This record gives sequence, C-alpha cells and structure tokens, in this order.
Amino acid sequence: MAKLTALYGFIYLLIQARRHTSLGTSQVRCSPAIAQASRVTLSGSEVFDVEQVSLPSRCIEIESENGHVRKCVLRETQGQKGKYIALSHRWCADTEVVKTLKKNYDCRTGKCTITSCQDCKTPMTTTLFTDAYELAVKLGVNYVWIDSLCIVQDDADDWNRESAKMADYYQHAWLTVAATRTHNDGGLFGEFETKDLARVTRLPYRDRHGSQKGHFYLQCTGGKAISRDYKNAVGRSDLLGRGWVYQEWLLSRRILAFADFGLFVQCETGNPKSIAGDDVKFVRDDEDGDEWDTTEKPDKSFKNSVTTNFSSVKNIASGWCKVVEEYSRLELTKLPEDRLVALSGVASEYGRAVEARQHERRGSGANSDDETLRYTYICGSWFPEVRQLLWEQVESGPRVRAKGIPTWSWASMGTTIATATGNNITSGLEVRWTYSSRSSADCVLESFVRVPVDPRSLRPAFDLADGYIPNNIYGNDGRFAAMGVSGRLIKIRLHGLFADDDDRTAAANITGHGLRFGREMWRRVTTPETPGTIAGWASVEHPDFQTDTSCECDGGIFALIAAVDRKVQGGWLLGNFSPHLTAYEVLYLRRVQVPGFETKDRDCYERIGVGRLFGNEVGIMYAVTDKSTVWLV
Repeated sequence: MAKLTALYGFIYLLIQARRHTSLGTSQVRCSPAIAQASRVTLSGSEVFDVEQVSLPSRCIEIESENGHVRKCVLRETQGQKGKYIALSHRWCADTEVVKTLKKNYDCRTGKCTITSCQDCKTPMTTTLFTDAYELAVKLGVNYVWIDSLCIVQDDADDWNRESAKMADYYQHAWLTVAATRTHNDGGLFGEFETKDLARVTRLPYRDRHGSQKGHFYLQCTGGKAISRDYKNAVGRSDLLGRGWVYQEWLLSRRILAFADFGLFVQCETGNPKSIAGDDVKFVRDDEDGDEWDTTEKPDKSFKNSVTTNFSSVKNIASGWCKVVEEYSRLELTKLPEDRLVALSGVASEYGRAVEARQHERRGSGANSDDETLRYTYICGSWFPEVRQLLWEQVESGPRVRAKGIPTWSWASMGTTIATATGNNITSGLEVRWTYSSRSSADCVLESFVRVPVDPRSLRPAFDLADGYIPNNIYGNDGRFAAMGVSGRLIKIRLHGLFADDDDRTAAANITGHGLRFGREMWRRVTTPETPGTIAGWASVEHPDFQTDTSCECDGGIFALIAAVDRKVQGGWLLGNFSPHLTAYEVLYLRRVQVPGFETKDRDCYERIGVGRLFGNEVGIMYAVTDKSTVWLV
C-alpha cells in the first residue's frame, strides 16, 4: 500500500471544513445561533468580533513563503488587534528545551545585539509547534499563542500576570488546536498505511469515458463508531487528563481535536463533529459495554455537558459543582501550587456571570432571598451556598494534603496513582456532591477571613490576616481563607468500615444518599451515649484518619450539622409513627490550634470528612444543642 501523508490529506479536509460552522472563517455562512455563540465568552458577559480581538501580550508571528512557514518570531503584541490560534498540549522533554526564559527573551524577540549569542541558537520550535505553525499558515492566521513560548517561564511576576489572563486568551482565540493525538515524533501529522484506516474501502476511479484513472476511498461512518472513536481518541486522551488543559478546553470557543485517523471539531454550543460533519453522540460505555446513564455525570469532552445555565446565581453556583466534579480528579505535576490556579480562568468567568446576575437583581428591585445574597468565590467554592462544603470523595487510595489550602475546600485533597511503568502520578482527589434537594441549610456562613500564604513554604500567615486583600481572589493570592460558620456541633465517635454492601446500602437508604459511589470507604458512626447503635456513616478523607485504629482512638470528633432532610422515606423501619425520618447532612471536624489567629472568640476546626446522621438519639441531641460559631481552617 502506498503511504498517505496526513498533512496533505488534512489540508484537503480543511478546505472541506470551511463548509462547516465549527471551523468557519469570515467567508463562511454560519447559522445565526452558532455565529453568535462563536463571538460570546463562556459566561455570555462579553461579545466580540472573532476576526479582530485584542491579541495576547505576546504571540508567535509566522512569516510564510509559498504557503509554508519561513520564520517565526516572538512578538510583543499587547494593544494590537487581530486573530490567533492557541495550542493546547502536554509539556514534554522537547518543551523544556525550547521554552522562553529570561536569558533567551531578547533572542526570541529579535532584540539581542550579541553576534555570537548561544541563546539565539536555541530553537523556538518542536515538531508539534512546527505543525501548529504550518496549520496556521494554511488557515490564513499569522499569530499562534503557545504558553511555553509566550510566557517567560522563569519570571514569577510575568507568569502570575499572564496566567491570570488565560481565560481571555483561550476564549478570544480564533481556534484552539488540541493535541489529543500525536505521532511518534511528537507532531500532529505523520504517515500511516491505508490498511490501518478503520472501515475503509478502496474503489476504482473512472473518468467520463470509463477509463480507470486511479482509486478513491470510502470510509464507513456510523453513529456508534464515530462516538466510540471520539471517546477513545479525545475523551480518554492523555491531554484531557491534565488539570491545566481542562480550563483551556472549557474556555475555548472552537476546538480542533486530533484522533488516530481523523479530526473532530467542536464549538461552544453543539456536540462534536467529525471533519466530515458527522455528529458525535453523547453515549458512554462502561468496561462491560453497557450504556451509562449520561444524565448522572457530565463528560468534559462534550463541552455542552459541562456548560452552566447562567440565568441565575443559584444556577451558577450549582453548575460550578459540575465543573469541579470533572476537574477534581485530573493530574497536576505541582498539586499544591496549581490546584486552584489551574481553574482560575474558569472561576473568573463564572465570577463575571455572578456579578452580572447580582447587578441585574439589584437593578430590578427584586428581594428574593436566594438572589439578594452576596455570592463570593472563596478557595474554590461559591458562598454563602453552605452545601458547597458537602463534597465527598469518590474512590479509595492514598491521601495527600495540598499545602496552603483550607481543609474545608475540595481543593485541599490529592492522591497518587501508580502507572504501568511504576511511576507515581500526582492528581487531585475526585469529589462529588450528593445533597438532597429536599434538605434545608441548618448552618450559616457568618464571615470569612482571607489569609496570605507564603509562596515558598505554602504556609498560611495567620498573623498577617487582618486587613489582607488579595490581588486576585481566583488565583494563588486567594488560596486560603478561614470561615466562620454558625451551626450545631455535636460529638460523635468513628468506627471501622461497614461490614458489607447490604449494610452500606441500608445506611444510604436511611439517609437519602441516592448515588452509588465511594460507599466502600464509609465508616460507621455512633454517638458517645449509645456506642452500640449505628447513628450514621462517615466518608473520611483526612490523611491522618485512614485506618480503623486512627479513627477509633480519637475521641475528639464532632459533627457540624450543615443541612437537614425531614422527608427521607423509611421512618417505620426505625419504629417511627411517621413514614418519614430525618437525615442530617454533616461535616466531621477536629479541633485544632491556630497560633496568631485563634482567640477566645475563635474556636478553630479542621475538616476530616463528610457524612450523614439519623436516628432518635441524634434527633434529641439536635434539639438540645444551641448554635455556636466555629471557624473552619
């Protein structure tokens, strides 16, 4: 079989793709809805001309000749208008070699005057970057933005400034090229045998006179086959397993993703499409081939499954939980440093939507309790939504704490995963929310104090907290806060894991926990007064409480009642006259000493887990316990 060069085939496909809205140029006619979506930011707070946007602070300018790249120069483009392509990729050894540093910055920008400068000889490209430049030339785009080249990597001030702008950079990009599949040389394009193409048939091509003039190829495209290819090549790609890439994917308006033998395009509002225009259906298969319930959990590779309804602040806060559920388990090389900042672009965009909705409500004179509360982003969550505290771990494994993030935040927890090669990969701890729509909040966020964190040790400087105002609440400046919560605090005891699945299922049913995940980590909970009677369950993520001995030896564990559900079915099972029983959604806490912050009015606690309580004994304790203020750190 003759080899086909993917680049030339791809150029042909790009010509065909100009007929499709997902890769439209200024000459393409898009449907009004898609055309509008391609010019609006994620939150809908900004409308812009996709052909003339404000360029990033720096871009790689591509000089071409005869349709090919001739030269690439790093340009300072702040304040200029134009269009550019952004590249979303995984860093590798080649990236480390070519990244922009202080010592080669003048060389990259053409300012170096040293004739024999060795840094000027350092290349500014890899095979992947070269392919991205060639692609830009074919599409008629002169600028490309690549993080490793356009941000000075050893300049902390520059990195902080530019990382805060990433939301705008990806949203305003004319196209984001996602390197979901690369070849052996690391590039986007390579050679492959026609026999390796899936579902391809070769047929003779004949001219109008019936004479054979070569061959042409037909590829079968079925809905399930296309969806399976997309899931395997894109949804399960190493690229989408990276924490930093998640926000690049969510914020980009138009994405071109690469598969083994094809391409997929996706805009903000529609499902992905193959380059031939075939829809990718939102269907997922488990390991046994059974179809999943796609309404249960979003799939980040389908942008519209994670996109939030921004019509109200309450919807925004709820939608944020979906975003975190997908992000929480992703890999981060520097977990403590990047856990929050790698999502800061999406968080700031949600913040714009929150501000817009709250401004509208104030302007209309509406006084709905939900809408007039002042929503604030604090360390990865939106408050005063108390339920944002009720995140639960999903899978078992080693537990590590991310320094410099409060224990009440989902962002504070990570884990390590062993690879097939024996290496350990650091990733975030996957979390989910399962609170009942019937329950009502029983504790109130009274106040919070933002605390500066030392950038080297990542230790919170509690003695400097008074009057501290972070420059950027979505970045590392706002990574720590102590939260004052008014609620009922009752003492409980932790025990070993439930004996079997029947016991776990019974505990879930009695407390209204409907989703089946993480139950193998549930521990039995009792009250000190009735240690022989189960009063609830606990999912404990704290690294110090991962064994039966550590849980059972510590008698200083408290449950902070966050919400109450009085309509759980099964009251008769506990001997109640009513068919309903009451379940209490709780945080499990341990008292800690915080020098420099704790005073006689500030009792500080750290979170050790989450769970639910039930039963008459708990009900009595709830009734006789007054609310007090505890500080979560």
